[in-house]
Amino acid sequence: MANVSMHKTNTCGELRNNKQIALFLMAPVVFTVETLVAWQDRLIMRDHLRDVDTRLLSDMGISVEEAKNEAIKPFWMN
Repeated sequence: MANVSMHKTNTCGELRNNKQIALFLMAPVVFTVETLVAWQDRLIMRDHLRDVDTRLLSDMGISVEEAKNEAIKPFWMN
């Protein structure tokens, strides 16, 4: 008997489609990671804003009230 092996080879078009599918499936993961990083950045910045003294806020053109309002916002709010 003859030893016959069958295998499928990918053409360039199939590889391109597979890459597009992989990118499509990765998009929600990338979006989630980017969102979590943005939330963490906001949390850190607002925490630092609580520690800034009045003179520095004045130099930046930010009132104490504006700084307090920004600092108390939840991290998920822009």
